[in-house]
Amino acid sequence: MSYQQNPQGMQGQGYSQPAGQGYNQPASDPFGSHAGGSPAPGSGGPKKKTGLIVGLVLGGLVVLGLIIALIANLMNVVGKGSSKDASSTSSDGQSYSKGDQGEAEKTVSTYVDALRDGKAQDALKKMDTDMVGLDPDQPYYKDEVYSKAKNRPEGFSRTDSKRVSDDWYKVSGTVKQKSRDLPVEYDVRRIGGEWKVAPRSSYVSLPHVYASGAKFPVTVNGVSVSDSSSTSATSMKNPLPGDYEISSINNTYFTTKPVTATAWADGSKEGSSGTSKLEVKPTAEAQKTVVTAVTEAMKTCAAKLDHKTCGREFNAYSSQGKLEGLKVTIAKMPVIEATAGSSSPNRFTISTTTKGTMDYDAKLNGQPVQASRDLDISGSATMSPEGKVQELKLY
Repeated sequence: MSYQQNPQGMQGQGYSQPAGQGYNQPASDPFGSHAGGSPAPGSGGPKKKTGLIVGLVLGGLVVLGLIIALIANLMNVVGKGSSKDASSTSSDGQSYSKGDQGEAEKTVSTYVDALRDGKAQDALKKMDTDMVGLDPDQPYYKDEVYSKAKNRPEGFSRTDSKRVSDDWYKVSGTVKQKSRDLPVEYDVRRIGGEWKVAPRSSYVSLPHVYASGAKFPVTVNGVSVSDSSSTSATSMKNPLPGDYEISSINNTYFTTKPVTATAWADGSKEGSSGTSKLEVKPTAEAQKTVVTAVTEAMKTCAAKLDHKTCGREFNAYSSQGKLEGLKVTIAKMPVIEATAGSSSPNRFTISTTTKGTMDYDAKLNGQPVQASRDLDISGSATMSPEGKVQELKLY
């Protein structure tokens, strides 16, 4: 068999199988090798196994690359564990520092998340309740109160955290509240094995109801926090951040115009409602109740000749002698009006808008006598928050 060289370098051409030779038979070597692999006579000796050497070199490079990558990865892990800035991503999607520093950072995030969700009791569990002025038993720390607070913090964005000691870190950032980014720095301490946040100190001034002889409650988000019967100042000390609706009684007899005060997350501003007095007004039903009480009192006074309770019109005397068998009758009931005082919503001034008539029947020196006079009543009364008329005085 002869071999003919392609003048074009045989690029793009294959080799044809010799006739009579099957696919499983080794092809004859056009370069002069025998099928057994021994060099043909005159071929110049054995050839170098270049392909095998190249394969071994490439394989070694791959293994070496894997070893280098593994070492680099181990060095990276060790380096992260020892770095002060090392961080990890928690299940809540937030990135925190390693170790105690990260636990302090998580505590702040958990605390602010509880505020956002209106869960006062969960927030208290993360707070240092030993701080001055914080009484966890105050009613405004109840979930039913805080869950109604509007404009609670929306979230916390951490910007820095610093170690003060093994059990004390300072965590800084911003709290978003009422569309404002408030800068805050929280002291986070390990107390009894747990990390606790010291919230920013704050307070909310509470207005009063100036009432006469009765205690009107001051309510925060619908829950009573104090009774008000004087002008002494009271406040909510260290309330959780948010808007609080401050009001008083709202029932059949009285209505209150509520006011709103804000406790800020950064504690930089006093939460003031802008007024020291709640506007409480009696209803028409309260006025009607007082008038009814006056009417019933006049009937009783007429029957008992009780001039001490209802005034001198409910008894009679004569300079000409002793009246016997005196009978006093209200012939025409006067039209009564009850007006609340400007300084006290539960104190009423009683006046007559249309006079009535009082008739008298008696015997004077054994002879029957009759007399009539106008019935003009004035007086005062107070009412309890529940609508009970008290301290009724007529004259």
